[in-house]
Amino acid sequence: MFQPSRASFVSSFEPLERRRLLSVSVKINFQPATKPVPAGYLVDSGLTYANRGNGLTYGWDQSITTATRDRNNALSPDQRYDTLIHMADRTWQLAVPNGTYTVHLVAGDPSAIDGIYKMNLEGQLALSGTPTTTSRWVEATKTVTVSDGKLTLTNAAGSLRNKLDFIEVTDATPPTTNLPPRAPVITEPVSDGELINYADLHMETAPFSDPNPGDTHRSSDWQVRVKSTGEVVWRADGLTYTSGKVHVHFGDGRFVNSLAGKTELLPDTDYVLRVRHRDSSGTSNSYSPWSLRFFHTTKLVTPLPSAPDWTVDQAGYKVEQVPLKFASGESQLRLVVNIAFVPASLHRTGPNDPLLYMTELYGKVRVVTNDYAVHTFASGLLNYDPTGPFPGSGEQGLAGLAIDPASGDLFVGMLYDDNPSDAVANRFPKVTRLHSTDGGLTAATKTDILKMPGEQQGQSHQVSNISFGPDGKLYVHNGDGLGTPQTALNLNSFRGKVLRMNADGSAATDNPFYDKSDGFNAKDYVYAYGLRNPFGGAWRKSDGQHYEVENGPGVDRMAKVRRGVSYGWDGSQGSMLTNAIYNWSPAAAPVNIAFVEQATFGGSRFPTDKWGHAFVAESGATYATGPQSRGKRISEFVIDGSTANGKLTSGPRSLAHYTGNGKGTAVALAAGPDGLYFSDFYKDDPVNGVFTPGNPGSNLLRIVHV
Repeated sequence: MFQPSRASFVSSFEPLERRRLLSVSVKINFQPATKPVPAGYLVDSGLTYANRGNGLTYGWDQSITTATRDRNNALSPDQRYDTLIHMADRTWQLAVPNGTYTVHLVAGDPSAIDGIYKMNLEGQLALSGTPTTTSRWVEATKTVTVSDGKLTLTNAAGSLRNKLDFIEVTDATPPTTNLPPRAPVITEPVSDGELINYADLHMETAPFSDPNPGDTHRSSDWQVRVKSTGEVVWRADGLTYTSGKVHVHFGDGRFVNSLAGKTELLPDTDYVLRVRHRDSSGTSNSYSPWSLRFFHTTKLVTPLPSAPDWTVDQAGYKVEQVPLKFASGESQLRLVVNIAFVPASLHRTGPNDPLLYMTELYGKVRVVTNDYAVHTFASGLLNYDPTGPFPGSGEQGLAGLAIDPASGDLFVGMLYDDNPSDAVANRFPKVTRLHSTDGGLTAATKTDILKMPGEQQGQSHQVSNISFGPDGKLYVHNGDGLGTPQTALNLNSFRGKVLRMNADGSAATDNPFYDKSDGFNAKDYVYAYGLRNPFGGAWRKSDGQHYEVENGPGVDRMAKVRRGVSYGWDGSQGSMLTNAIYNWSPAAAPVNIAFVEQATFGGSRFPTDKWGHAFVAESGATYATGPQSRGKRISEFVIDGSTANGKLTSGPRSLAHYTGNGKGTAVALAAGPDGLYFSDFYKDDPVNGVFTPGNPGSNLLRIVHV
């Protein structure tokens, strides 16, 4: 395993100064150590007073780790109010420089109103109140002076069962001169020494932090350097758009120096990521210190000269290209994201009747008829130019696809620009209904049933999977937006959720957080929350349950989607473990899931021992060339859905993987009448020696049992 030498590397760039705490702005949530952490907060899990290794010293006069709770109660506005610690007769302290501080305290319990909350700060009564059924939390803000280097919190006289949720501490007298932003906390790659695919480095930091209360995040600078020499080989300077400040890909910058003109790093090489934030002050010290993350790139996997593009990994199967026919004027397939077969109840058997539909990322819906002829069902669905680099800004557009089994109408999900004529590249999610009057060959009308303005979404982390459940409701997966993980746990945001609605776009009134008394809002639509990028989803008819696959920062997740449940995504790697059936670690980029079962096309001609099994398209590193050790495959999972979360009983077991020398991967996936259909997404081969992700010429393939 690659072992970085931090000290020797840093000296080749610049000395690091010892930095003292110049200003205090601290947010601490009291909760079990293993539970999801609210974005921007640190954890107190009841440990004794000590240096926590995060630059702060705090804790209790005696360990009370068994007194923490995570209620998972729907009454809680967010995770801060859902977690707590029973204070008993204990004292809590935070080391701070002597001075005056403004402290915000919250006490309460969504599951009980059995206390009288009274708390002292520095010996003065700071919070006092009694919870009720309509007001379960008590909040208070107090300004206090610290003279002994420790902010002290205790139970006040008359208190009964004090339950502390969270505390926020800031300087009451902030500095009058500008201080630089704090060094960014790099969240992706997750840790030093991580093995990263040379074609697809995801770079991400925690949200901007600055000791000056009025300063905001102006821009970020990103660099990748060769560890041994310090040479800059990739850079993105002064990024000011929302996602670019905290989350970037190679396509957001440029390769320079010895890698100028390239699109990927060298395999099997030691690199370091450097990033710094800039504040809005305009002063000479508006830049933070550089933060560093060492990583090593994967080795090159060389395809065998005689290998086919796809190789099956289980006996009795083969991969074949669906023999599509393109009429004059019909372009080849391009970036096929999802496939939906016409439900058996609606399917007609004439050669010119629709068999399946496909969404193409850049705004086109295609229909394939029973004779395998390809037609354009709808085009021009995007009101902006979605093209761009891969990995990067080109990974956005049209994605989700579902067919209403009642009407035959198509429902699609995409990003839209609220004002294409201005210079602001807003990308908001919406769901659109497409209706045909010619038997499903072309869309006659399109109706936006739900728009989500203000819910900015970036590449990949967008509205994605759409399906109809057995209850007749429309289920819509929505990514966290890219660089904004705090949206996932916020019930007042559409992002980071699975939404549930009626076919007209209205919220289902039996949703877990529906409340008609406070008007129309995102919370009315939320079915499940705390998700990062739930790109794939499918219903298993044998148990009537919905399952999702989701991309994480370094760990991916498969989960059963349950009503009112939080899946915990808060920007941390550990939160991707919440309620998981399975985690890919390292990540493999699962993007779609399908079940082979008797109730769907009689089991797709697969043997009965495969019925009920899940198959997952793992796309792997974005636009990587040739075979890959992770991803570019379809894997099989056996899931027991009888438990609350569901559990994995066997798998993953590869069914087929890519062995060619081009760009092909596995993205769209659906069980069909004669096999498991999937798209290889990109044109596999270069054009005039150049690979371009948006070139038409990708394939529709299927795995068949022989």
